[in-house]
Amino acid sequence: MSMTPEQTAFMQAIHERYAVKSFDPTKKIDEDTLSKILEAGQYSPTSFGLEFTRFIVVRDQALKEALKPACADQAQIDSCSDLVIFISRNDMLPDSEYVLRQFKRWGLPDENFAGLMQFYSYYLERLNDQTMPFWAGKQAYIALGNMMTAAQMFGIGSCPIEGFDIGGVMKVLGLDPEKETLHVIMALGTPNDVKRPKYRLPLSELVTYR
Repeated sequence: MSMTPEQTAFMQAIHERYAVKSFDPTKKIDEDTLSKILEAGQYSPTSFGLEFTRFIVVRDQALKEALKPACADQAQIDSCSDLVIFISRNDMLPDSEYVLRQFKRWGLPDENFAGLMQFYSYYLERLNDQTMPFWAGKQAYIALGNMMTAAQMFGIGSCPIEGFDIGGVMKVLGLDPEKETLHVIMALGTPNDVKRPKYRLPLSELVTYR
């Protein structure tokens, strides 16, 4: 298969991306590049098109340092240029003002809108207070994956971070757990470590054709 330059660049980014363990704190991401990385999250798939995922970008150094103890003192937290905090809204129920507003922007006829709301209500019946945040979290991780690949294509290193105390991070950021759920953190910046070899199983061990 012959690939276009764009396809080659994409596959190169997939192969070269790795979880950066230390960043150069003196090098900052320019506003335009950061905006493009965030745009990759903005246009990521989202269930029902409801866009529950939100991104808090922490650029302030003092705030990053305040977050570090709640993130197991990981070096990426205060050495990176930017921390992206992935949260989701909790107002997912069919009668929430946000859900109704998001669906109404489709401009559906009344009958079609009623059918959509009925299907959405049926879908949410499968979920409960425990499983609903997982549903939202899966959508946040789709955005995370796209944004890490986008960062690599723009020459920016990234690291997904899960090793944190949820309550501690939310407290530092002033987030209300009744309204929002924290899922994952991504550090972005210029790598200041040595890239380690990437080991992957061959496709023959990962893929089954039926």
